[in-house]
Order: sequence, then C-alpha cells, then structure tokens
Amino acid sequence: MAVYYAGARLLAIVAFVYFAISGATTHKFTEYHVSGDKARLAAFFAETVRWTFWPSLAICVLILALGSRCSACSARASSAAILWMFILAVGMLGACAVGPAERLLNMLGERKQCALIYAAASRSISCCA
Repeated sequence: MAVYYAGARLLAIVAFVYFAISGATTHKFTEYHVSGDKARLAAFFAETVRWTFWPSLAICVLILALGSRCSACSARASSAAILWMFILAVGMLGACAVGPAERLLNMLGERKQCALIYAAASRSISCCA
C-alpha cells in the first residue's frame, strides 16, 4: 500500500498541469460560446488539449524514468512502485488526452452527457479493480 501511495503522490504533479490549463482557459470557452464563434471555440479547445497532453506526457515520462531512483525502497518495492506509477500514468494521460472537456461540456449545458461519461468511466474502473 505504501508503494502505491508513494507512486500516486509522485504522479500527482501531472494533475497540476491539467488543473492549471483548465482554470486558465475556461473563461475563453465562455467568451467564444457566448459570442457564437463555434469555429474559434473548437480550435481553442483543440489547442487546450495539446497544452494539457504534451506537458503531461513529458512529466510522466520523466517521473517514470526517474521513478526507480525516487523510490528509495528495496529493488522489489521499487519495481512494484514503477508498475503502479505506469498504471496511474496511463489513466492520467487518458484524462489529459481530452483536455478540459468536462468544463466545456458543463459550460455548454451538457451536464447530463458529462455525468454519463463520468458514470461510464467509474463503472469501467470498478469493473477492472
């Protein structure tokens, strides 16, 4: 359990990228939506996905590459930590691959669609656990 916790704490750094981009861009989604500029909204959303995904990928690769050095446990615990960090990194990169879509859907009034996506995602996670 401690190995999982240590890996999760290291990868929490990736979440900062996601939340920073989401927080910094949501007002622009509103601006483009209210002005009716759908083309600009779509282009800006695609841009935010790139801003979210690529730095997150770079951080994940760096953490995984240095992960064995970061966990000062035995070799067995270190390999377990790397495995957990890899699994968590894949999940985090999945979220980063869609960027701040959740905020965009909620802002556009698609709360039901957003809730269904969350329900499906949590259901698939609970099936795999």
